[in-house]
Amino acid sequence: MEKSVLGNLAKNREVADLEKVGGVKGIAKALGSSVKLGYKDDASVRQARETYGSNHLPERKTRNFLQHLIDALWDLTLIILIVAACITIIFGIFISRRQEDWVQGIGILFAVVVVSAVTSIVNWLQDREFVALAATNAKRNVRVIRGGVEQDCVIYDVVVGDILVLRAGEVLPCDCAVISGDGLKVSEASITGESAQLTKTAKDPFMVGGSMLEEGAGHALVLTTGVDTEYGRIVKALVDQESPPTPLQAKLDSLAKLIGYVGMGFGAATFILLVAVFFASGPNLDDTNTVVNRILGAFVIAITIVVVAVPEGLPLAVTISLAFSMRSMIADQTLVRELQSCETMGSATAICSDKTGTLTENKMTVIASLVGGRLFRRAFDGERRLPGVTYGTISLPTSADVIASAESGAPDAIAAGDAAAAAAGADATPSATATTTESARAAIAVMDSAILLNSDAVVEYQVPVDDPAAPGKATAPDYDSKLDALDRPVFRDNKTECAMVHALRTSHGSVFQHIRNAAGEYLFRFNFSSARKRMTTVYSGDAWRAASAVAMGSIAEFEAASAVADASAAGTGGSTTDTMAATDAVAEDAAAVVLVKGAAETLADLCSHELASTGAAAALDDAGHDRIRRSIARLADTGLRALAVCVRGLAEDELPCANDASGEDRDAAYHKAIERLEDGLVLVGIVGIKDPVRPEVPRAVANCRSAGIRVRMCTGDNIRTARFIARECGILPAVDHLSEEEQKAVVEVPLLPAMDAIDEVISSRAGPSVVEVVLDDPVAAARKVGVDPEKMNQGAEEAPAESRPSTTMVDRDGLVSMEGKEFRALSLKERVRLVPYLAVLARSSPTDKLLLVNTLKLLNDIVAVTGDGSNDAPALKAAHVGLAMGIAGTEVAKEASKVVILDDNFASIVRAVRWGRSVIENIRKFLVLQLTINVVALTVTFVVSGANEGDTSAFPLSVSQLLWINLLMDSAAALALATEPPSDSLLLQAPQGRASLITRIMVKQIAVNSIWQIFLVLFLTFDETAANALFFLEPGQFGQRAHLTSIFNMFVWLQLFAKLHARKIHDEINIFHGLLESKMALFVIFLIIVGQVIIVEFGGDLMLTTALTPAQWGMCILMGATSLPVGWISRAIPIFDADDELALRFGFHARPEAPITSKGSGEKEEGAELVQLSTPGAA
Repeated sequence: MEKSVLGNLAKNREVADLEKVGGVKGIAKALGSSVKLGYKDDASVRQARETYGSNHLPERKTRNFLQHLIDALWDLTLIILIVAACITIIFGIFISRRQEDWVQGIGILFAVVVVSAVTSIVNWLQDREFVALAATNAKRNVRVIRGGVEQDCVIYDVVVGDILVLRAGEVLPCDCAVISGDGLKVSEASITGESAQLTKTAKDPFMVGGSMLEEGAGHALVLTTGVDTEYGRIVKALVDQESPPTPLQAKLDSLAKLIGYVGMGFGAATFILLVAVFFASGPNLDDTNTVVNRILGAFVIAITIVVVAVPEGLPLAVTISLAFSMRSMIADQTLVRELQSCETMGSATAICSDKTGTLTENKMTVIASLVGGRLFRRAFDGERRLPGVTYGTISLPTSADVIASAESGAPDAIAAGDAAAAAAGADATPSATATTTESARAAIAVMDSAILLNSDAVVEYQVPVDDPAAPGKATAPDYDSKLDALDRPVFRDNKTECAMVHALRTSHGSVFQHIRNAAGEYLFRFNFSSARKRMTTVYSGDAWRAASAVAMGSIAEFEAASAVADASAAGTGGSTTDTMAATDAVAEDAAAVVLVKGAAETLADLCSHELASTGAAAALDDAGHDRIRRSIARLADTGLRALAVCVRGLAEDELPCANDASGEDRDAAYHKAIERLEDGLVLVGIVGIKDPVRPEVPRAVANCRSAGIRVRMCTGDNIRTARFIARECGILPAVDHLSEEEQKAVVEVPLLPAMDAIDEVISSRAGPSVVEVVLDDPVAAARKVGVDPEKMNQGAEEAPAESRPSTTMVDRDGLVSMEGKEFRALSLKERVRLVPYLAVLARSSPTDKLLLVNTLKLLNDIVAVTGDGSNDAPALKAAHVGLAMGIAGTEVAKEASKVVILDDNFASIVRAVRWGRSVIENIRKFLVLQLTINVVALTVTFVVSGANEGDTSAFPLSVSQLLWINLLMDSAAALALATEPPSDSLLLQAPQGRASLITRIMVKQIAVNSIWQIFLVLFLTFDETAANALFFLEPGQFGQRAHLTSIFNMFVWLQLFAKLHARKIHDEINIFHGLLESKMALFVIFLIIVGQVIIVEFGGDLMLTTALTPAQWGMCILMGATSLPVGWISRAIPIFDADDELALRFGFHARPEAPITSKGSGEKEEGAELVQLSTPGAA
């Protein structure tokens, strides 16, 4: 098929044109592909790539070294200096005929070229570095079908005719057409600007590359790739556009201009002073050569001062520091997608983190279950046993476990620890009918079938290579009985669903795919969403009964082979009668069966019956619902996520449409009736899933507290589960460290009294707060921090006060845990007052997260937020830094984010904060050195100008020497200081927020060092006795080249030692700490020393230097080393860099003065008015 035909199809998106070429199947056939199997082999893929092109997008062209050099030289001040140098050369050769004149001009040109060349090399290398980072950023995998096998494929390797596997949350890698799908909805906002979701079906199959698949799953045929796609054409048009400067770069550009203006003023003043002093000295005006030479020399000095003063190294330092940090952050599992986010992370004051996979390991394990009305839990060494719970080696019970529990008569009313209820025995259970092996298997078969059929999760098992039977391939029950070999699963899909499927190994071993095969295709599926908190699948009644029968047989076979059941039961089970008993309770004569799984407390309210251990469905009264709620709370209080498994049979007249209706009509009908279908469910069971906290997270959270960053956990879990995990992470104080009285201070309070208590705490604080400023004028506050006033309440749902739920929980330290439905019901006033105390937001939706982010921004916080789902995109975009998860995150989430956490680990976020702070820290180091040298060089040059009768030949720092110094403090200093690796001490500082780049401590250090250097240089320039003694000058050498070379050499060494002090800008005494780890700094220092030796010893007339004796070298180095004690003296001078107002601005926060209780009472703690977040309990 012609490439142009495919291009027109993708561009015009006309279904009629598609039908003319035989539809999607016809195109696949013409391309040598198949809608079912894809390309049959690699040769077909290569042929398609050669014919239709690769999937590479245009890349920004990088400038070569010569282009960078031209850009560096194309600077007004350098051009003027070059012109002046050329005039000096011409003047020296043809007019004055003095060698020192034209040699000095050549020296100036040489210095200009060297400075520009070094700067160009650094820029060229950084340009290439950013291109490499961009390529790393763009590389990702998609799933394709080739040879009938689903496999990973790098997006660059996708070819026309490939079959894409579509999953919600992905960004489409190319233009394609839908083959099949369930509920496919895409957003083309990134391409067309339209934010509305578009439903894609066979009637509207065309999807544009770069668009985001927000819902559904399916398959699509690739039509065009690379530059032939709509997205490719857009990229091609934009590829040569320069990226805008980051905020830090823009701020430094402004600072550089300001310093440049000061330098221009000094240059002009120096020129005027030189000329004025020269004419005031009564020169012979008839000596034209002398007059022109003096004026030209003064002009060259003035221009050189401007060149030295303009800090070209400032933007260069930012570029180097960002590139260095971004490359290093990849090694720390952090991929920066936007430059400015790297520096913004260093200013973060709040992190809103997901729980699953970020704070926890995302290694889901079912360790407890409620089956047949009784609670089963896997036993762990050292675990405190709870009364009334059946403990064993597995989490989901076998039929023997169910029978044993039923015979014990221990009801699940024991969830409340009720001894009287426990004594009541079987009377309190859902059914008092005797439980047999067959009925127990029936109950388990229903639960197992409901889990398997309402999921696409695939679990693969790994065993040692030398094992004679590989799981998944073996069908021998005797192998499947080895449960220890099945404890090495590989989860291929959603981790929660995989954990539930993996738990079935206790009844089926590793062979349970045949249960799904028995059911065949489902009629309808409503995938899980954070809004609904559940997933629903509908099967025909026949399909359900067939799957349950196979499950029943599988359980019996497995139990017999593994000797779990009694020996007498080894040959029973699996009969038609038993199978019907298993399914009659939930699907007797049902035309269809609804399978639902999701948040246990949500589904419990939708259940009217419960499946007993006998396999019969028992009606649930109020007491039964209370018992189930207590069981759920019990699971949650131990940190388990409780998921309910429910079923419901539908009679023929309850079906939304006929089972044989067309796919699109059936989907529409079921979508419309979904709420009705999910009512009156039978609770089959509840599973408790444990997701362990990452071992490094508590320390990382503690580091955040030390760094002045407030960590808030946003999760879809039950509030009790969320609080347990928050305590394990350190977000809430650990109960283990509290006394019994302190534990009682953790109370459940109605929301409105809690707000009254918070109001009381805030109003008791002296002085205005950020909260009150926001409340005075919310619209103005929103605009000030970049929040659209119309969107600051986006996601809120106002509710009358009397209807407010009362599930808010407040700890003794005033830290609030709240559910999303409650949070979104707050008014703006209540929300703004509450958020500073909010630590845990449970049962939260993506809109709740967005609402939280916008509220924090109103409070002037710099917000970082994590997300992994497509519906997290609004919050990720709204935050100052959106952090997408690299493993669990969808492509939509990654596209909306500015940073990708490659290992989904919260500790990596903290490392990103450290790197972000190091960017700002390194720029400040550079500024300390830059401004010190500027102040000294400009002041010395200006003062000497008025003391030499306008003679520029006797300057302690000549033009070419000043240019060498300019190279030292621009390119060399930028390389040395901008690549300093971060230290852990950065996490002990308060967040910088929107603070100034130049702190008071920096001003103090610059002032003290500058005063000393100015004094030393001027003293040894003008005091002949001191200079002769210290520099070992021969008679007559004072004021001559040996003297001036010594001054120049000493000045360079002063800066070298000052560079060591510039590494530490917080008055640290040990300025050598970490020096050996900074390889680039050591390398640059070595190069400067070598360069200085060459210039002094061999510079001659070009650099106006002469060779020095070893004694003179030693004295220059010794005098330069005086920068060290002077620097330490400056560090001993006390200075305070923050008062209360600055503390609030830089990330200090008000802490509640007393524990918040329902009455708002409590004892005031000493010194609690204003504390940094590193204090205990302020997390």
